[in-house]
Amino acid sequence: MKKVLFSLCIFTPLICLIILLISFSWQIYQIKKVDYRQISRELKDYLEKDKGKITVKLKDNYLFIDYADYLGGEIDKTRKRNFPYENRPESSVIHIYGSSPIISRPFFFRGDFPFFSAVLSEQLKERKIKVYNFGMSSFDSSDIKELIEKTVALDKPELIIFYDCSGSDFENAYFTNIKRRFSLLCPFLKNIIKINRLADWFYKSQIEPNLINLLQKITLLNIQREPFEEYNELIFSAYKKGIHDIIRVAQVNNLPLLILPSICNLEAQPFGIQGVADSDYKLGIKEKDYSRKIASLMKARDLDIFTIDVGGPRAAIHDFLADINETGVYVLDLQKELEKEKFPFNHKYFYDIGHMRPALHKIIAEYLYAFITENELINP
Repeated sequence: MKKVLFSLCIFTPLICLIILLISFSWQIYQIKKVDYRQISRELKDYLEKDKGKITVKLKDNYLFIDYADYLGGEIDKTRKRNFPYENRPESSVIHIYGSSPIISRPFFFRGDFPFFSAVLSEQLKERKIKVYNFGMSSFDSSDIKELIEKTVALDKPELIIFYDCSGSDFENAYFTNIKRRFSLLCPFLKNIIKINRLADWFYKSQIEPNLINLLQKITLLNIQREPFEEYNELIFSAYKKGIHDIIRVAQVNNLPLLILPSICNLEAQPFGIQGVADSDYKLGIKEKDYSRKIASLMKARDLDIFTIDVGGPRAAIHDFLADINETGVYVLDLQKELEKEKFPFNHKYFYDIGHMRPALHKIIAEYLYAFITENELINP
């Protein structure tokens, strides 16, 4: 019996290691012969599909949101949310929409998380203005547009605030259509890791991007850059359409819309094509001049394609949103305002790439409060 147990202790890890190495070798082979054109065709098809259905209802002073996902896959969209929502004859109301950065909290955080919506609500309490956070994790621009339509139909606010969700547009498209072709785990091992959500996140955010980077360095992988530029352009075009649709919904309902281009942790390491993203990143980290530092880190962030929170060409997205000139639409350019203060876009204010720590939520709430009052966007 002792010999059997000893053999199991010795050979079980060895067998697991052999299986893992075989899986890695097979996946590397699959990546080497990936069909970039096929990915492009599938991506175009995905971007044109109806991805899900949102149902919203108001009952007993609670608002219920249900999301039916038509595509499945690896995207962890919020399926259900409910929260107190009072019909308010005496108060004015602000609706805030966005993806996980405005609603997700770290798993280790206990108690009420000070999202900027909650801080803003406290600041506006004396003016009898209620603020409701409609954030839904992994919701992209088309989802947000539908959510705005359906919530506004139930109860019309005095102001809509939209924290840009471009990260979800790119992340969803990448995970559904692109990243699975560059995975180092076979589907069986992927499903095993997904049993533990924290392990799944750690593998996707740290282990796999670093492994892909290493395999490129030692020339076991040679990943082409040009196809990813095409993929980003396709997603960006669909995203711009989603933003214009959101603007149309606000205008049709005669509602002022305040857009906040999203900000991110520029010091989080990007992973892309070997020798491209990492060179700009290292240059930015070492740079002492603030403006040049931000420019280099932003360029590196734009070239990221293998981290868990792919954000697409952030500089181009920022410029697109900042340049919007539509009736009833306002833009609070957080990036520009924070850069004036030489703000450090780093881990002091972000948990990862885009999810913000309490201190940054409070800063954003201050900017929002000042912008709303100075521009008289809402008059209770």
